[in-house]
Amino acid sequence: MTVTVVTRWTTPNVPASTKVATRSRALWKKLGALDVRLNQMFTGPQTGQWLFVVVFPDMAVYAKASAAATASADMQELLADNAKIGAVMHEREILVGLDF
Repeated sequence: MTVTVVTRWTTPNVPASTKVATRSRALWKKLGALDVRLNQMFTGPQTGQWLFVVVFPDMAVYAKASAAATASADMQELLADNAKIGAVMHEREILVGLDF
């Protein structure tokens, strides 16, 4: 049963935030993520906003990775760098996949 974390962002500087997302991807993969994606929304009321998506194989890996990221100086630096750019997180959703 996968766990997918989706955060929705706006940024005034897409190239700079993309560089932060690339660094963040490397960190999440190191912590056990199966996949990390950056998507731009092209329809609906949030058109132009960005989705940063991290997929974990199960709840145990998600919990361990989440705890490690929270304690990580690298993650704190990434969040600070994105804040300096002016990026704003508007929403976070956690999706639990059903094996069927």
